[in-house]
Amino acid sequence: SSGINAEWPLRPGKEKVDLKWRQKRSIGCGLVNPANTCYLNSTLQCLLYTPPLINYLLIDHKKHCRSGGFCVSCGLLQLYNAVHSSTGSPCRPSSFIHHLKLIAKHFCYGRQEDAHEFLVHLRDKMIQQFLNSLPRVDSSKKDTTPAHAVFGGKLVSTVTCSQCSYQSHTNECFLGLGLDVRHSETIQHSFNKLCKKETLSGANTYKCEKCKRSVIATKQFSIDEAPNVLVLHLKRFQFGGFIGKLKNQIRFPEHLDIANWTRNKSCGTRYSLYAVLVHAGSSAQCGHYYCFVKSHNGSWHCMNDTSVNTCSLQRVLQSEAYLLFYCRNEGNEPSGSQVPASNGHASYPATNGTSTANGHKEEPK
Repeated sequence: SSGINAEWPLRPGKEKVDLKWRQKRSIGCGLVNPANTCYLNSTLQCLLYTPPLINYLLIDHKKHCRSGGFCVSCGLLQLYNAVHSSTGSPCRPSSFIHHLKLIAKHFCYGRQEDAHEFLVHLRDKMIQQFLNSLPRVDSSKKDTTPAHAVFGGKLVSTVTCSQCSYQSHTNECFLGLGLDVRHSETIQHSFNKLCKKETLSGANTYKCEKCKRSVIATKQFSIDEAPNVLVLHLKRFQFGGFIGKLKNQIRFPEHLDIANWTRNKSCGTRYSLYAVLVHAGSSAQCGHYYCFVKSHNGSWHCMNDTSVNTCSLQRVLQSEAYLLFYCRNEGNEPSGSQVPASNGHASYPATNGTSTANGHKEEPK
């Protein structure tokens, strides 16, 4: 069987995505940072340790790639092979640096950029290149690319009439979720804010299709289809009235159950953490990005540009996370001891004291 449904691209199936590594390798090497490319390096490292994505690239991508020039998917595959073929010397992500303007035309080489924004543009370019490789694109299949099979989920907005209880449902595809972390202590608190009921009244009253008039109603978001890989963007950078960074500690679990915020639980709601991207600094315009990744054998490593060091899970969970990467579990139970309860809460390791890496501890620059 292949990493993605063998009928790809005609009828991709999310259920056919391989969630576990098909090929196990030791931890790869670091990446050279020639000029403020830590945002690029850390984002690429997180993607290189995303099992469903790499499984697809290793097995299926070459069958469908018709790109005559730079291809994001081919670039990721080449970099994956390079970091695992290296004798220990760091690799240079040259193809991504040389084609930075193709990925995001407003990005400038040598300037600090936002890692989440880079991830979004990289993913969008991957989708665009895949669709361009097809002889024709049915509009109904634009959300069924390999990137959607790996990262894609669906949100549903439910509006309920206060007079007749009629409900209107609107679906929206997502490739990652942004969480408001203001005044939040855990990502579960932020999920509660995302899925909190909102009252539509006054100038925002709802025109009920059944009542045929404007009424007070409630609106609530929930996850209608859980993705295979859940990417969470913790919105730390604020603009407008306050320009800076929210540095409050947001606790996040190794194992996460999103059942409490999911409408359709048929595809599984339990996830395990495999990568964390960190921003160290006071604002989006300055600082340093690095990441933690879970290797094929389950050990955690700090990937800080050219430096690669083994670290403890405790250190990962105490980090000032900016992006969280969770992969859906194949079975009913996550592989580990910290299993969240059904109400969406989870147990956390103690956060007092200093975490100790298993190898040489590499601090952020």
